[in-house]
Amino acid sequence: MHSSLWKYLNIVMLVLFLLSVFVQYNDPDPLQWMAVYGLSALACLLYSINRLQWWVSSGIGTIALTWAGFLVPQISDSTDEISVGAIFGTVEMKTVGVELSRELGGLMIVACWMALITILDFYQKSETRS
Repeated sequence: MHSSLWKYLNIVMLVLFLLSVFVQYNDPDPLQWMAVYGLSALACLLYSINRLQWWVSSGIGTIALTWAGFLVPQISDSTDEISVGAIFGTVEMKTVGVELSRELGGLMIVACWMALITILDFYQKSETRS
C-alpha cells in the first residue's frame, strides 16, 4: 500500500486512541487505560511526523500484549456468558467477563497497531537509507 494511505490511517488511529483516552474517565481503573491509549496516540503522532523510534512503539505494543496475556486466563475462568452481542451490543458493563473481553480487544488493537507502525517505520527508514 502507498505510504500516504498508511499515514492517513495512522492519523485515524491517533484520533481513535485520543478518544479512547477521554472515554476512560468513568472507568473503575482509568489511569492505566488512559496511559496505554495516550502512549499509543503519542506513538502515532511520532510516526506521522517521522520521529518514531522503534523501541517506543514496540515497547507500547509489548506492554499491551503482555497485559492482554494476563486477561486471557481471567476471561477463560469467567462463568459469565460472553457473546459478541454482549460485548458490542451496549456500552454499559454487563458482566466482568464482558468487560475483560472488551479490555482484551482494546489491548489487541493497541498491540497490532504498534507492531504495524514499527514495521512500516523501519521499512520506510530503510528505503530512505538505500
